[in-house]
Parts: sequence; C-alpha cells; structure tokens
Amino acid sequence: MNHIKQYHLLSISAGLALIGGVFCPVVSIPFMGDQTFFQNQEKISLFILLNAVLVICCSFTRLKTFIWVLGLIISAAVYYVYYDIQSTISEFEKVMGGDSGGIFFTNIKNSFLDSIKIRYGIYVLTAGIFLTFVSAVWKK
Repeated sequence: MNHIKQYHLLSISAGLALIGGVFCPVVSIPFMGDQTFFQNQEKISLFILLNAVLVICCSFTRLKTFIWVLGLIISAAVYYVYYDIQSTISEFEKVMGGDSGGIFFTNIKNSFLDSIKIRYGIYVLTAGIFLTFVSAVWKK
C-alpha cells in the first residue's frame, strides 16, 4: 500500500463517484419516476464516464495538471445539464401557470409541480467533481 499515494485514492474515489453519479437519479417527475443523468443526456453521460476513467488513469501517470483540466471539463458538463434540467422545470411551470379553470385543477397542478424534485445524483456528481479537484491539489 506504500506505492499508492493518498491522491491516487482520492482520484480513484473521484472517478468512482462520477461513474456512480451518472447512473443515480437526478430528477424525479410524477408519472415518469426517477430520471438518471444517463437517461436525460446520454452523450454527455458517456463523455463524463470517459473523463472519469481518464481521471483515474491520470492519477497513476502523475498528470495532476491534466486532472485539473478534466475537473473543469466535467464540472462544465454537469453544470450544463443541471441548468438544462432547471430551465426545463421552470419552463414547464410557466406553461402550467395559466388559469386552469377552477380551484380543483389549480390544486392538482400545484401538487404536480411541487412534486418535481432534483434528486441525489447531482450531489454524487458534485462530490466526484470536488474529489477530482482535491486530488489535483493534494501534495503528498
């Protein structure tokens, strides 16, 4: 275990968190269930998976500067998808925001909109991004 340094373990943890985060639920929508990052954005998910593997490989080749670059690329991709999900939710709320013809339908609409939630997958991805940056700056 002496030949594996702490930043190697951090990089491996970062890569595994990113890989796991892609397949965790990101948004929960009524009647559709949980949607994973992979179900929402397949191409970006494959891009993040490739970069997560590169983070692990770069830790063993001692390319810590490249880990920084990968962390920035991954965080930009995750931010883009998160922004896309949030804007879709707010656009849906605007469409549903009109007068629907009665208090009964307004209550149904409000309960439907309130039940759209961001799930824990985005937090797993954020933890993976954080670990990527920590492994890039780790000294020992």
